[in-house]
Amino acid sequence: MSDSAHQPASGASAGAPNTFLIGAAVFVVAVVLAIGMWIASTAGSRAAVAASGQDQNIAEQLQKIGSFDINLMARAADSPPRSGEDVYKAVCSACHATGVTGAPKLGDAADWGPRLAQGQQTLEQAPIKGFTGQKGTMPSQSGGQYTDYEIIRAVVYMANAGGAKFEEPVAPADAASAEEAAK
Repeated sequence: MSDSAHQPASGASAGAPNTFLIGAAVFVVAVVLAIGMWIASTAGSRAAVAASGQDQNIAEQLQKIGSFDINLMARAADSPPRSGEDVYKAVCSACHATGVTGAPKLGDAADWGPRLAQGQQTLEQAPIKGFTGQKGTMPSQSGGQYTDYEIIRAVVYMANAGGAKFEEPVAPADAASAEEAAK
């Protein structure tokens, strides 16, 4: 046997690993440059969104509904309770304007009909305690940015827009005064 059997057939295969590494390096550099160019090109549009306040609005919409706020009691004592319509616009409309997760849409009597048949007290407890049913879910809103009273006012507002004739709930301070008067 000759010594030529142990030598590579051509010089090209000896340089193959080097060619692969160079190609991989060129690819990585191209990807990094492409990402850098994309970031640079979108910087202006991101600045415009931030300047318009849309970032804050999006962040507020994505925030967990019903997050705990330790200053809630102090703030609630300092300001009058918010109306059902105000609470609806601030929180409830995220689901009830479009019917997401099976939420009955504001003003849609067909959506609200079966729920109204359960009665005002049962309907008021769904957002306070949370609810999972055959047609949808309602996360608990108690302990969040709004008091239970304000949440119930929002339920009454939405239910009445859907055809109910629910009474506005009695404010907590008024409820205590009514109990004292009854004694």
